[in-house]
Amino acid sequence: MSITIINDNQNSLKNKIDYVKKTFLDYVGSNNSQKNLKILYSQLENVNNTDYDIILKTDPKAIDFFSNKSVYNINNIKFFNFENESIPILFHNNFTEPFIFDQNRKQLTIFIDIFASAFYFLSLWDEYVIKERDNHNRFIGKNSLLYKLDFLRKPIVTIYFNYLIFLIKNYFNINIQKRNSYASLTHDIDYIKKWSPGIIYRECIQYFLLNRLNVNFRKRFSRFYEFLKAFLIKNDPYLNSLNKIIEFELKNNIRSTFFIKTGCTSKHDVSYSVKNKFVKRKVEFLKEQNFDVGLHPSYKTYNNEIIMKDEKNRLINLLNNDKFGVRQHYLRYDINITPIIHEKLYFIYDSSLGYHDVEGFRTGFSFPHYLYSNQNDKVLNIIEIPLVIMDSTLEYYRKLKPQQALNVIKEITNIIQKYGGVLTILFHNTCYDELDYPGWGSIYEDMVHNFINNNIQILTLQKILTAYFNS
Repeated sequence: MSITIINDNQNSLKNKIDYVKKTFLDYVGSNNSQKNLKILYSQLENVNNTDYDIILKTDPKAIDFFSNKSVYNINNIKFFNFENESIPILFHNNFTEPFIFDQNRKQLTIFIDIFASAFYFLSLWDEYVIKERDNHNRFIGKNSLLYKLDFLRKPIVTIYFNYLIFLIKNYFNINIQKRNSYASLTHDIDYIKKWSPGIIYRECIQYFLLNRLNVNFRKRFSRFYEFLKAFLIKNDPYLNSLNKIIEFELKNNIRSTFFIKTGCTSKHDVSYSVKNKFVKRKVEFLKEQNFDVGLHPSYKTYNNEIIMKDEKNRLINLLNNDKFGVRQHYLRYDINITPIIHEKLYFIYDSSLGYHDVEGFRTGFSFPHYLYSNQNDKVLNIIEIPLVIMDSTLEYYRKLKPQQALNVIKEITNIIQKYGGVLTILFHNTCYDELDYPGWGSIYEDMVHNFINNNIQILTLQKILTAYFNS
């Protein structure tokens, strides 16, 4: 099957819609149907050209909106119904019906501007025009339009594309195969060992003697006792947790992606050397066992190409390979700078785009996709595999108990199964530390068993890329 999409806009929407068009066609992939379909994306009031099967109407308000670099007014949203759900649409031509089908011409006209609306989310337009950031210079998920719409947990761009595919199937009898859904387990190795001098001082002086946690003596003594047990048996919790993750995944015949640090630029980094014999042996073992290894650049790299390049080169020397992905430490990400650096340094993918404070689909799309530079108005040659859930989001920022966190993961798993997508999840190598993260190791295992029981294939991020773009 061949789908041809013509974008007749020669204005501020031209490059933007071409980008969405590319993302949609990547999503459709290759199909066996012999039929050809022609779609015109047009702002013209009356399009009578029967050469086109589908007329997708441009909302003129979208042209002005993106030209003016505006913040979207949530009151302008309308809703349409799809799969028994009310779906928000940003640009809509003030439709009465979302589409009409001309039986004589066999031509479908769609009035809701799903391409301009999709661009808003795919390009992270919120982050381009809203300047507020947290103390780590990160965009706050709760400031996003998707969060305000209570739609962050649902992949709105995937839903838009699914709606267009639904109409194509129903009115042109073209069978477009549904994409497979996957889970991808990832681990940021921020620490190799827990028992640094600073942590020992914290446990002995700040927590036990000075009671910085402000708990009663029984709880204070109980924590100190558990600390002494863990410390004296010389089985470091983070090292032990790393080993347990690997053993569990090998036992269940699954592979994940490990992001390794090679630099330290801030007090928010914990330094460990990739020249350390343990680190070298562990990374070599991961390679031998077909795990995916990527770079976890240090705190200050997200806007510094020179430092990131140096850290990448260290990992190249360790892996003897320059084809790997990246995830930024602390999820620090400037949409005007970070993806440009990733592109220049030829990372094969990034998986930093999840919010630190709330779980969900930051770009609105649940599959890998190329990124877009609003500043330069062009597609970037860097692929994003969005991060959907992070353990510290649920545990630290959302203050959820382990079982509550598992329920959230199961809910989003159901959403992935309904709409399709890649559920990329980050669990740090702290999850089996029963002193500070009691119960989280069990939640990790329960989550994986839930994927297996629901026949959701688990792949590394590199395998995800191959599966998506080669199908």
